[in-house]
Amino acid sequence: MTKHSGEERNLHQKGNIAKLVYRPKQHPSQEHPCPVFIILVDQEELPKWEKDSSVPLAMVVSSFDVLVSRTGTITGQMERASHQELCEAFDTIDFTNVFKFMVKHGEIHPIGHHAGLPELQQLYPRQEAMQFER
Repeated sequence: MTKHSGEERNLHQKGNIAKLVYRPKQHPSQEHPCPVFIILVDQEELPKWEKDSSVPLAMVVSSFDVLVSRTGTITGQMERASHQELCEAFDTIDFTNVFKFMVKHGEIHPIGHHAGLPELQQLYPRQEAMQFER
């Protein structure tokens, strides 16, 4: 097992990981599905942060990445959202502001123990993929 820095918490071994999901409203003139934004969170720590925002975000999030699924679904291939995508959806690229918005307007989708392992390994292929393994 590898050592992890303060920001690299291994939520996946504890089975507490969940997806915080925000789906922007699709405009009727759009032909393609709206991207879905996802932040991986610890579902036990998130309620603590909601009650007391002095809880460090590093205790709540798996990483400081906002992910995007461009297919309009929360499963399948996810990539890190670009600055342009964040600005268009949230009017900011600041992670903390995006996170707060998603907590207020998004929804939680539990992943469960190792259920999301293949898609997470696809997202974090080399050095970070080791933290998802037992």
